[in-house]
Amino acid sequence: MTEIVLTFLSGVIVTIVGGILTNALYERLKNRIVVRRISTNSDDDLDGFLDLYERLFPENERSTPDTFVRWLDEYRNTPRVSLSGNMFYLIIAKLGKQVVGTLSFDYRAKNGFVFINFIGVDKHVLPEHENERRFISSTLLKRFDAIIGKEC
Repeated sequence: MTEIVLTFLSGVIVTIVGGILTNALYERLKNRIVVRRISTNSDDDLDGFLDLYERLFPENERSTPDTFVRWLDEYRNTPRVSLSGNMFYLIIAKLGKQVVGTLSFDYRAKNGFVFINFIGVDKHVLPEHENERRFISSTLLKRFDAIIGKEC
């Protein structure tokens, strides 16, 4: 019986400590992570995104930098959707001045479909802090959810 009580108490303690650490992580990162959309091909963060994109994905699975520039140029010209009825979104997460995460998706206005093209966080920026990388991914997905609810 004592073993059961001790096992239960240790589980409760681990849960409480885990919650405290998660809250501390959130408080530490919430004001340091900036999530924003790149919407023009002249955006100051486009090069940082392209560098991260190259590190995250193998060459045979990547679009070329020129493709992103073309998409951004095409979709910049209309406020909501391009002439094709599609909208391209390129979201980044920055830690300080460095682009550390990205999420891209397309909205197909004609049929209401949304396709996530990719999501990624640079594992080399915070190599020993998996929870911080998860926090960045979660923050990107929250922005995605907010955009879907508002614009799509």
